[in-house]
Amino acid sequence: MLVLGATGVTGSIAGATREVDLRRRNAVVVAGRNTERLDWLQTVGADDAIAIGKRRPGRQRRRHACEQPFDAVLDYLWAEPAETVLAALASSHPSAHFHATRFIQIGSMAV
Repeated sequence: MLVLGATGVTGSIAGATREVDLRRRNAVVVAGRNTERLDWLQTVGADDAIAIGKRRPGRQRRRHACEQPFDAVLDYLWAEPAETVLAALASSHPSAHFHATRFIQIGSMAV
């Protein structure tokens, strides 16, 4: 599962929750702008973090999607960050295209 906008309040809850049903089967990757918050999220449950606004974030998202496709993307941001994630998912390894990913748009903070 990818939590896009995980450095906000509700995104942090989603990224840190160990009881999320998807968490039992897959890794939780958090993405956001606040690197200190991303570091903290990795100490309370997130398996990996992606800093938005750093060099080539699409490449890092593509790498994650190829290694283990996301079952779900919880999107608290929308706009450009969501476009980047969708483009990265679409351009990932062809084997990842056979994996269903639910894209759940929750917020619109980046608009």
